Amino acid sequence: MYLDVDQMPGIVFEYYSGLLDNTEVVPSVSRESGGQILLIHESDRIRMTIRFQLSSGHRWIYKKSTLHIDGEKTQVASTPEMYYAIFKDPDNGRRNFVPKNAQKAVIPKATPIDEGEVPLAISRSLKELRKIVPEDATLSIGCTNENRYLITVTATSGNKVVYEFTNSTLHDIKLVSHTGYDVTSVYDSMGNDFIVEFLGQESRSAQRPSNPAGTEHTSGFASNAVQTRKATVFRI
Repeated sequence: MYLDVDQMPGIVFEYYSGLLDNTEVVPSVSRESGGQILLIHESDRIRMTIRFQLSSGHRWIYKKSTLHIDGEKTQVASTPEMYYAIFKDPDNGRRNFVPKNAQKAVIPKATPIDEGEVPLAISRSLKELRKIVPEDATLSIGCTNENRYLITVTATSGNKVVYEFTNSTLHDIKLVSHTGYDVTSVYDSMGNDFIVEFLGQESRSAQRPSNPAGTEHTSGFASNAVQTRKATVFRI
């Protein structure tokens, strides 16, 4: 059963109106069985669906989203603004997206060093990292004047992920777009997938097995890395 605007719960209308205002394309909203509402927003190349669930407290809550481009399922957008950019330009919108108020990235200057010169803990992290990143990505290692170590992963797209270590402990992660902007806040709570998505293609870890509960086995390095940053994201 399709819902009119005056029949939509508040949270559904929030998504509906945001999509309409920013894309000028009207989403369809329908009441599904099992206490769910389905919102679909699409063009000739994009199809994004959002499911809402009626909670035990009789409140409508966001459940999950899916995004397809040219019929192929892809990572959902991290923010509404990113989705609007993808909707406008399915080919380059995600890659060229710059968050509002984003600043040019500031990366500490580092002297290139050989992998054999790093502490054992960082060497182990490099091995873990190579399991995650695309095979055609470039890894470089440097040491700053403050004796901090930087591992920089550069994709063929020009996007970079910079890992900063202090005393062999992961201290910070910075995601830098090919245009030089710090876009860490957009991706930083997306789990292992944020590396794959940001670097632009499937990594070797995309084939990792799943356990019976449906949660993928993930690299300890990537999982720990994500824990160094926390942000609330609004993904569609």
